[in-house]
Order: sequence, then C-alpha cells, then structure tokens
Amino acid sequence: MGTTNVQFGELPPTVIAAVERRIGGIVETRPVAGGAGSVVSAYVETVYGRYYVKGLPADHPRAWTLSREFDVNPFVVPVSPRLEWRITLDGWDLLVFQYVDGRHADYSPGSTDLAVVADMMRAVGELPCLDVKARPAEERWARYSETPELFKGDHLLHTAWHPKNVLVSHAEAYLVGWTSPTKGGAWIDPACWVIWLMQAGHEPAAAERAASRVPAWDNASPEAVDAFAMAQANFWGDVVHNEPGQFAKQAAAAAQRWTLHRQFLR
Repeated sequence: MGTTNVQFGELPPTVIAAVERRIGGIVETRPVAGGAGSVVSAYVETVYGRYYVKGLPADHPRAWTLSREFDVNPFVVPVSPRLEWRITLDGWDLLVFQYVDGRHADYSPGSTDLAVVADMMRAVGELPCLDVKARPAEERWARYSETPELFKGDHLLHTAWHPKNVLVSHAEAYLVGWTSPTKGGAWIDPACWVIWLMQAGHEPAAAERAASRVPAWDNASPEAVDAFAMAQANFWGDVVHNEPGQFAKQAAAAAQRWTLHRQFLR
C-alpha cells in the first residue's frame, strides 16, 4: 500500500460499516489535503455530526504513530480535538476525532495567529505529564547533541509545530498530530516553533521574539537553546540525507540558519 493516499470511500466496506456503527450513517466525506503521515485523511459528515478520520494500513511502517496519538489523547483534550473512536479491522487502523471547524495557522510576520498560537502553546506547557507515554527529550535527541542533558524536564511536549498541525478557530487554536509526544523542558516547544516561523518568513531574531511570547522560553539558558538549535540542525540534516524531499530541505535550511544565528550571538 505504501504511502499512496486512499479516499475514505475506497476503504473496505466492512471498515466503512464499522465507522458508521459508531458515528452514524455517512452523508458526505471530504479528503483533507496535507494529512501528513496518513494514508486516509478525511472529514466525514454523518447524520449525527462531523468528524475527522485519519488512518493507515495496520502493517504500514508508521502505524505506530497512531498508537502514540491514541495513548496521549486523554491528556491533551483541553488543547486538542477529542479522539472518539479507534477502529482496527480488516488490515486498517483508523482514528476518529471530534471535528474542529478551523483553518491551518498562519505563521507569517504580522499574523494575528501568532498570539493565539503562543497562548495555546503556554496551555500545552501546563498539561500534566505524569502518566503520559512520552519519550524523554534527552534520549530523543541524544544522537544529535553533545549535551542532551540540557533538554531534560517534566513537561509534555508536542514538538511538531508545523502550521498544518495547528488549527485556528474563532480566535482559539487546537493542536493535532501528536505522533511524537516528548517529555522535557517546557521551553522546547517554543524552540521547535522557531524553525517553522523562519520558514514562514521570520528572520531568526524575530522568530525568537515570537517564541518569547510563551513564558517558558525564558526558563531556558542560552547554552540550552544553543545546544537545541544545533541538535535540530543535525536532526534535519540527517532527515535530508535519508529522505531528500523539499519539506525536509526547507526545515534543514531553517535549522542551519538558526544555528548560525545562535553562534553569532556568542
């Protein structure tokens, strides 16, 4: 099956029937462009309401990401759509989420979304992390940093702050795509945001000023931010080496520019 997109209506009839038993008879489906990491990504309207459905073949190399999202969802519902159902049947693994009527965040300079996203990021930093299955930050980035111990902390992190993972609806933001929940310093999420802000047109210093809207940013030492910027440059460089697509190249270029900016500040 690979990574080829599959329309919701192309799923096995048994799988579609299982979805309908849980959320009602389907009235309309609409594919969602840019459902990164999913083979099926669709908005589904039923006689009872609207939902977002994402999924992968059960034997897909990234099927584990659905388990990550399933495990973390009960802890992140205040800032993320609620997971209503998980359906595993006839070779498919689907997650059915509460529908959010929103648009992808605009990270460009001057966007009013920046303040909304910063407020939501602060709320993420306040989520409890005691019982969440999350990988320690110092372990996750150990191979990319000489000082990964600087990333330690007790906060739940999302880390994948691509604008398509942030939905803005009526001056509120919701976070989706919890495929890499991590435990570390709360300042790491705004640090991860810096790279995507730069890709949206911010210079490194301006991106850091936007990140500083999140109070946790001030808890990081310059040494820790320097180390994290370098770790991101090394990580994305590794991604480009293995998967040289445009997405990875742009992220790697932004991470490298950020690292050079941090070195200039010394």
